[in-house]
Amino acid sequence: MSSTACLKPTAWEIIDAIIHEWHESAVAIASPELAAAFSAETDEIPLKSPSTQSAV
Repeated sequence: MSSTACLKPTAWEIIDAIIHEWHESAVAIASPELAAAFSAETDEIPLKSPSTQSAV
């Protein structure tokens, strides 16, 4: 185990990680694939109410 494994990230490393995540979110939001996925018709089937009868 290296001696750096137990060190907490610095404030600049945390800020860098946040900016990285924001950038990835911005790329995803601008993605035409994501827009198409959200605007696509769904083919989901609604769930039925659970049965109160025994399944045996």
